[in-house]
Amino acid sequence: MRTLALSAALLAFTIPASAQVSLSGADKDTYSLEKNHAFLTWSVVHMGISNYTVNFTDFDATLDFDPDTPTASTISVTINPLAIETNYPDPEKKVGWEDKLTKGSSYFNGEEFPEITFVSTGAEQVDEFSGTLTGDLTFLGVTKPVTLDVT
Repeated sequence: MRTLALSAALLAFTIPASAQVSLSGADKDTYSLEKNHAFLTWSVVHMGISNYTVNFTDFDATLDFDPDTPTASTISVTINPLAIETNYPDPEKKVGWEDKLTKGSSYFNGEEFPEITFVSTGAEQVDEFSGTLTGDLTFLGVTKPVTLDVT
């Protein structure tokens, strides 16, 4: 059995170091992911010795944001499992390894399952800028509930 850990920084806002963080002035609106401020990675423990980390290079997210009631906000994320970038050390074998990860039935099987999705179903606020987000994650055609810590 392989364990896959997904970690994401899906929405990033650039705030000058001297600025005070605040939601005042934020509009209730639908926001699209600003891809030049986002990354999505996954890592797996390799033979119990090291972590192997890979970046997804094609993903998108939409946030329906309500600054007055942040827990009423929703997010949906779509990931293309065929679009990855590894740091595989051997350039001659890199393409083959990436194809095995993205297309292989033991891994992402991206030709049969061309999307990984997350759709939020609820949120709880812990403090002014953090909380938990629950939702349905669909991977390899199977949907399961997950809870994410968010800021």
